[in-house]
Amino acid sequence: MQNRTALAVLYSTKVRNKRTGHVTNLYDAISIKPIDQAHPERGAKLDFGEWTLMNGKEIDDKVIMGLSNKIKHINQRMHGIYNEADRMAWQRRGIGRLCIMFRKWMVPSWDRRFRHGIYNADIDGVEEGYYRSTAHFIKKLYDELKEGRLSILATYDNLKEHEKRNVRRCLAEVLQFAMVSLGLALIDFDDDDDSYGSKLLEYQLRRLHLELGAQVPFQMPNEVLKIMKSPAAGVNVVQNEWNAISTIMPWGVSKWFKTVETGRYKDWPVALKDIWKALPLPVSPIERALDPDIGIPFLKQGAIW
Repeated sequence: MQNRTALAVLYSTKVRNKRTGHVTNLYDAISIKPIDQAHPERGAKLDFGEWTLMNGKEIDDKVIMGLSNKIKHINQRMHGIYNEADRMAWQRRGIGRLCIMFRKWMVPSWDRRFRHGIYNADIDGVEEGYYRSTAHFIKKLYDELKEGRLSILATYDNLKEHEKRNVRRCLAEVLQFAMVSLGLALIDFDDDDDSYGSKLLEYQLRRLHLELGAQVPFQMPNEVLKIMKSPAAGVNVVQNEWNAISTIMPWGVSKWFKTVETGRYKDWPVALKDIWKALPLPVSPIERALDPDIGIPFLKQGAIW
């Protein structure tokens, strides 16, 4: 997935041939040549031949480093910060990494939507949260409305290019959230309907509603609290391992003679359940794939439909 970001940046970077003036994208301009023609087994290097950037600048190591930083930054905005160099300060300690495990996307995602406009050297441009840009756009429309000269298209055309992109992003996200919400409101999910397709559709819609709602301002408080109150993944792993170990301890012998009374493990011996959950396998995803109904009660918390 992250390699696709790199391809998109290369395709969007235009270059010009110094000799013919032909314009193409950087990906198509790249050629690979052996370091030593007589010994190709010694490796190869990228060669840009007679191609330059559109401003006439040579494609050197500095340009390549800039593109690499841009690709890294875009991936961090979309997927979260996972590399050690760019970690937040509280992620540098074990307890911080434990708390934020599988939630690294949250802070970069909020920055992408709400941060103040700043110049970012990685992308060589201004970066501003798209809800903030949209709020500025709406304020301009309101000011014009008070003066009796409202013109949505003219106001939009006067925005900077990054502001226009942000307004489009905001509109797309809000419409997507509205469509998911409408689907949940209109589709009659019957709790007595045990069909796999119905439960899978409900689970996917509610999961998407949760993850989109954690970014949309008017839904954010409820969905963020729902995400944060779920146990940290690391805590679950430690707890599951300890439960499995306790089945062979003197005080855990009784687990072999007790059965689970309710839930997905009903009628299982408690010891067998603890051992199953501690296996080095993606147990939870497997169970949710086989029975989507497992995750629905958590996702329905606080829902109005």
